[in-house]
Amino acid sequence: MVQGIRVAQEAYHSETQQYANISSALAANHFALYPQAPREPGTYKTAWGVPCPAQACDSGMDWRMLPIHVDGPVRFGYSTIAGRAGERPTAVVTIDGKQVSWPLPKDDWFIITAVGDVEGNGVFATVLASSFSNEILIDPGAR
Repeated sequence: MVQGIRVAQEAYHSETQQYANISSALAANHFALYPQAPREPGTYKTAWGVPCPAQACDSGMDWRMLPIHVDGPVRFGYSTIAGRAGERPTAVVTIDGKQVSWPLPKDDWFIITAVGDVEGNGVFATVLASSFSNEILIDPGAR
């Protein structure tokens, strides 16, 4: 899903010359995630393609703006923020106990997070991707 969102962001950028700043905030803290908002992610599955809850999306934005193909319900909650060249991201994300440092971007940028409780034990895993790198970082949560 994260890679699908990354590809959709690139397609959106080629059409509009900007990335889609869909989420009201980068949700590394379990809240304001699509499509679960206002619920925390859990062991349940949630349908993709529903309207974006107001607390999860930036004003006038909706996940349906991105051409994301989904085969069925999802278990993680997702967020994506974006900005312009020269505008440093202020989002705080921690992966493996270390806060991610964002560079001063020379180009437009986006960041994606996915948060889920894979084991159903209240421990949240976080997946992070961005336009700054081809890497997808995974923090499985407390061990």
